[in-house]
Amino acid sequence: MEVPEEIADAPPSAKLVYLVLEGTDGPISQHELADRANLDVRQARAALATLDQYDVVEERPNLRDLREKHYEVT
Repeated sequence: MEVPEEIADAPPSAKLVYLVLEGTDGPISQHELADRANLDVRQARAALATLDQYDVVEERPNLRDLREKHYEVT
């Protein structure tokens, strides 16, 4: 898997999070994403914020727990 050109200059953690999201079969939570990427939750949150600036991730509410959000690549 390769990252798209839009995020080629993004930090390595953002690229890793993108690749993990791309490899999932649907939206996942920030905590699950951090576990899969072997990152701290704070690092995952920062990477997701960076990817959101590049407009390559989509954030959706978790309908089972509205305090939590799910993420997937666009």
